[in-house]
Amino acid sequence: MLTNQLLSCLHNNNELDCYNIYKIADWETQIDWVIILNELNDINGCFMHIFGYAYKHGKGVKKDLHKGFEWYLKSAIVGNGSGMNNVGYAYNHGKGVKKDLHKGFEWYLKSVIVGNATGMNNVGYAYYYGKGVKKDLHKGFEWFLKSAIVGNATGMYNVAYAYQYGNGVEKDQHKAFEWFLKSAIVGNGNATATLMNGFSDKLFNEIRNLKKKNKILKKENLELSLRPPNLGGPEYENAKTRYYKK
Repeated sequence: MLTNQLLSCLHNNNELDCYNIYKIADWETQIDWVIILNELNDINGCFMHIFGYAYKHGKGVKKDLHKGFEWYLKSAIVGNGSGMNNVGYAYNHGKGVKKDLHKGFEWYLKSVIVGNATGMNNVGYAYYYGKGVKKDLHKGFEWFLKSAIVGNATGMYNVAYAYQYGNGVEKDQHKAFEWFLKSAIVGNGNATATLMNGFSDKLFNEIRNLKKKNKILKKENLELSLRPPNLGGPEYENAKTRYYKK
């Protein structure tokens, strides 16, 4: 069943649907690569990227970082954004290819051109820590923010972290809380841990003080400012409950 679903995604070059399938599938028993190779006439960028993932992680094939890199590179060359980002990652960390931070940064930039959100976050990381490019905290923050705005959970966390410490942007605990919460809601474990491990009390106090100082910040407005559009979850509800018990 999953083999047929994956074939359908590959025929349509639908990367997001393919990604959702191969992340949850048992590659050893649920995906028949022989059938896929025989039936897929046009080996497109989506397939190349997925095969790169298979080799990189040993999913249904023998683990081989270099072959994984080669397939990622093939997918990148034909315009696959995730492939470009993963080529960048491989160069940045020396996974299957000789480490080259400058080439890694270049490939991250290429992925950004085609709208890859993870690539945006990685460009931000490169600027933030000076990996393959001159260190620039503000540019790093700007790229983290671009990534966060299009829904990247890690980007959201990095935006929150920047606001928390005032790195690359003016320190703002209120905005830090907002972005930590948004990141936690969409599943970032680090953001959830940050809110759970005592830091949330300080942030809740900051928000409470802001609310006292600014009567315009009504309860309803505060809720809307914290809740990302069309998102919700236990982390948000717990945080909201704790806040209103203060």
